Amino acid sequence: MNKQLPKEAYSKFWDFYTTEPFEGCPIVSYEKYQYDSKVCIGQFYNDMEEDFTREILNSLNRFSHEINVVEIWSKYIFPKYTEEEQFELSYYFLELPLDYCLNQPQRIRDRIIYASTHLCHQANINKKNQDYKDDLVDNYKINLDQLAKRCKPWNAKSILKKSLKQIASKDYINKTLNYRNKSHHRVPPSLEYGTTNFISRIGYQENTFEYKTFENGVEVTKEKTTKGVAYSFGGTPPLTSKELIPLFKEQFDLLNIALQAYWSLIVEHQTYAKKDKK
Repeated sequence: MNKQLPKEAYSKFWDFYTTEPFEGCPIVSYEKYQYDSKVCIGQFYNDMEEDFTREILNSLNRFSHEINVVEIWSKYIFPKYTEEEQFELSYYFLELPLDYCLNQPQRIRDRIIYASTHLCHQANINKKNQDYKDDLVDNYKINLDQLAKRCKPWNAKSILKKSLKQIASKDYINKTLNYRNKSHHRVPPSLEYGTTNFISRIGYQENTFEYKTFENGVEVTKEKTTKGVAYSFGGTPPLTSKELIPLFKEQFDLLNIALQAYWSLIVEHQTYAKKDKK
């Protein structure tokens, strides 16, 4: 192992990162999402909104940063090195940001669901002349169904729910080989190099098929069912930065749309509160 290789490569990365024009994922503006502190929907609401919005923005901007890091390494730095050197450098500089990015779409989506549910709940409590109970479920039970229930009175609900459902869709999960779930609960695909899951136990299977035979000189069609435990062989190929970068950018854009829908909900809460207090 060349001990100078990581240092030399990172120096090239940092020079590129700080000096080269690079149109990667943008940083989301914090100023765009500033709550009107003069409108007091309720102390709980105001404090929650400030905390939730800050953390959503922080998460989204960190996701943006790590996508850019992956793209710079993959497209502009690694091609300067041999395949053997790239293998070593990926361990130092690519595997962790790839793992991070693969987990973010679901993580940030669920954070928006959590925040939106709580804020709708508080806005509902503080409505005048409303028979609404403080009966929100425990935090670990908050999901899209709970959000749908709590945001019913608000017009922004449709665009918010629609935008959230597009994040980490079945297509994204399939293209990433269900990495997030497998990394938490099973053995995930490798990143850049290596194969995993050479043998997988599929479990008990029943397969029914038709076959033809002769009875008393007449051809007849019959069915037969085989039963037993099945195994698969072959392994799962690695996920590569080349195929993942476009997926990450797409998810970042979808999360940005969900953020805007989330903010539309907050603006609607504020607008109602102003009228409600007159």
